[in-house]
Amino acid sequence: MTTTWDHVLRTALINLHAFEFGYTVAFTGATLQSMIDAVDLCGGADLCAEASFVASAAPLGALLAAAVAGRLLDSYGRRTFLIAVSGLWVVGYVVVACASSLLGFAAGRAVAGAAMGATSVAVPVYAAELAPPRLRGPL
Repeated sequence: MTTTWDHVLRTALINLHAFEFGYTVAFTGATLQSMIDAVDLCGGADLCAEASFVASAAPLGALLAAAVAGRLLDSYGRRTFLIAVSGLWVVGYVVVACASSLLGFAAGRAVAGAAMGATSVAVPVYAAELAPPRLRGPL
């Protein structure tokens, strides 16, 4: 039999995806200048349109993934879907870490953004369904 603390722990673990969501959003602000300098993205300038494109790739990926996440969530199941989304986070950040061009940075950010959008749909649904009815509000 599962206890209330078991449900609290499971919900806390599931909600680590929210941490990843915040990390993806905040990641750009702190590292954008380093990315610009690493590949000479803006030709010596502090900020340029290309750098803005890299920064906006994550929200664009999130928008597109959130639009289809509901159907995929129903098709593959909540747990399987969240495991796959975790893989997307890893792939996105590996691509960003290995990128040496504008397209590489943007692609990695778009993949991480897709994971971000899918997470925003899947986590609340899974957390609500995992909890027993008496704990759904508090969790």
